[in-house]
Amino acid sequence: MLAAIRSTLRFHRAPHAFLARVARESGDIGSFQLGRRQAFLVNHPDLIRAVLVDHADGFGRGYLMRRAKRLLGEGLLTSEGCAHRRQRRAIQPTLSRARIQEHAPEITEQVAVWRDRLTLGRPFDLLEEAAALTMEVIARQLFGVELGRDLDRLTRELAILTRWSPLIMLPRMELLERLPFFSRISQALDRLDVIVRSQIDAARRRGGRHIIAHLVGHGGFESDDRLRDEVVTLFMAGHDTTAASLAWTLILLARNRAVAERLRDDQSGRFADAVVRESLRLYPPAVRTGHRALRAMEIGGVSVPAGAMVFVSPYATQRDPRWFSDPDSFRPERWLDQPVPSPLTYFPFGFGRRSCVGEHFARAVLLAAVTKLTVDWRFELVGARLFAVRSFLTLKPARGTRMKPLAWD
Repeated sequence: MLAAIRSTLRFHRAPHAFLARVARESGDIGSFQLGRRQAFLVNHPDLIRAVLVDHADGFGRGYLMRRAKRLLGEGLLTSEGCAHRRQRRAIQPTLSRARIQEHAPEITEQVAVWRDRLTLGRPFDLLEEAAALTMEVIARQLFGVELGRDLDRLTRELAILTRWSPLIMLPRMELLERLPFFSRISQALDRLDVIVRSQIDAARRRGGRHIIAHLVGHGGFESDDRLRDEVVTLFMAGHDTTAASLAWTLILLARNRAVAERLRDDQSGRFADAVVRESLRLYPPAVRTGHRALRAMEIGGVSVPAGAMVFVSPYATQRDPRWFSDPDSFRPERWLDQPVPSPLTYFPFGFGRRSCVGEHFARAVLLAAVTKLTVDWRFELVGARLFAVRSFLTLKPARGTRMKPLAWD
């Protein structure tokens, strides 16, 4: 009983560190108690494939994602079965590699505008500014226009919901939502709905080639409720994970000046791509994905009972010395002089039917940012809170991490 309580507390306090430790101690598959449920971590490419591909029909969404419906409704992240497949078919073309490449100049222009808002030598809140940039880029891709004051309002409401999402998604917390403390959360959700629905109406009237126009014309997305769920999902999941990845990349460059100098001098773009890949290896957007066993099965010779949780952790697998030499070091050059690793030793955006549809978008924003920002500037961290990590759903630097741009000397 005490062991179950201890593992549950450690998992919820720092899932990235807990799962990395389970992987180190248990190898290909480890087990632990998560509350009253038995849980497993798979950490070998063959076993990861078994969960994400071969036996995907034998798993449902984890309990956390089921509770996330209170925030996201029946969006792509929380839906299951036929509904999920239908939604994915509709959304995927709007975020394909070809479409994102088509919009790459627009994304680069937005990065340049964002950079010009920063002041040389003046510290800024890293996560706050990274989130502002990704919100602006996502809004343009979704609606086809700048949102102006509505974007500021969206940012405020999403900041409240993102900050309190760990609390919102705890089991049985809906019983406490009538308390005054929780009223700000429900009010933020109500205000978010008003903004999103008004922008959906405007985008529908305006037409064009943006994501909303595509979804409006696609079967199953005619209702405002369904569109609202998808828009909120894309905003919350997209801006939060991409902003965190950008923040980690800038932190790594600030702490590795030789890498930043090589990136500054890169003309081909190959090293910029390597920097992004290596940053995503060390700090993948999602710490883990949880999969609920719908029936009893065997994985890697281990019996998994129905109802058990099976976790896959890109963070743990991508730091495994079996797959990457010197795994905890930031070495972008490994992507230039070594063979491309197996897809299931490196999968920062997931794999299979549940892989992130926004992968190409996130990579485009990161590439545009690292190339545009490092031409004239280098970055320096301010203060001592450098590598404090928060990891509930998204792996993030500590809140309040500050950075300042400096001229190259």
